[in-house]
Amino acid sequence: MSPTIFNDSVAIYSDIHCPLTDWDFLAYANGHCRKRRIRTLILAGDFLNGDSVSDYPKKQADASLIPEIRTANEAMDELCEQFDDVHFIKGNHDYRYVKKMGYAGSFVDTMRMLGFDNKNLTIYEDDHIWVEGGYGSTYVCHPTSYSRIPLTNCRNLTYKTRSHVVAGHCHHSAFGYAPDGKSVLIEAGGFFDMDKTEYIRASTPYPRWVNGFATIENGKHYLITKQGAVS
Repeated sequence: MSPTIFNDSVAIYSDIHCPLTDWDFLAYANGHCRKRRIRTLILAGDFLNGDSVSDYPKKQADASLIPEIRTANEAMDELCEQFDDVHFIKGNHDYRYVKKMGYAGSFVDTMRMLGFDNKNLTIYEDDHIWVEGGYGSTYVCHPTSYSRIPLTNCRNLTYKTRSHVVAGHCHHSAFGYAPDGKSVLIEAGGFFDMDKTEYIRASTPYPRWVNGFATIENGKHYLITKQGAVS
C-alpha cells in the first residue's frame, strides 16, 4: 500500500543534493514556510548527493563520504526542528548508499544507519507518497525516468494516477495542467548549487537546472522559485 498523509498545508522540497546545496535558497524556502505557517514537509528524493558512493566516475573533486553525511545530518536536524513532521521518500542518489552497502539493508535501515533518526522524521521505502486534502489527491514522487522537456514526466504520470502530480528528479521548475484541464502538474526544481556541481558546468545538452520548491496551501498548489510564486 502506498504511503499517504492527510494534510491541507504541505511543503515539498526535492533534490537538495547535500552537500552541493544552495544554502541561501534553502533558508529562503524555510523562511517562506515559517511565514505561511506550513508545518509539514515532504523531502521528495535526492536529499543526499552520494558522489562518494556512486558507481559512476567521481565528478566532484572534493567528493568525500564523511563530510557529506555530516552536512546532511546537520541539514536534516534543522528541517526537523522547523517542521512538526518530515516525510522522506527515496531518490536515485539516496539509493546509492543502499547499493554501495551491497543491499544489506532496506532503504529505511540504511538512512537510519547514516544518522537520520529524528523523532519527527518518517522515512519510506517508496519513491512516492500521496497527499490527501480538501483539494483532492496529489501524487508526490521522485520518478525513475528523465525527460529534458519540462512536465513530460508529470503528464505521463497523471494518465496513470488521475491526480495532481508534483515531481522531482529532472531539476526543472515548471507549472502546468494535465490534458483534463483540472489536475495540476509541478516539477519542483531543487536546492542544488550549480557552482558546486562540476558535471553540470561541462558542455552538455541537458537543460539548465532551476531552483524551486512546491507547496500545497488551503487547496491550492504553488511552485516557488527565486523569481516568485506560480499557482
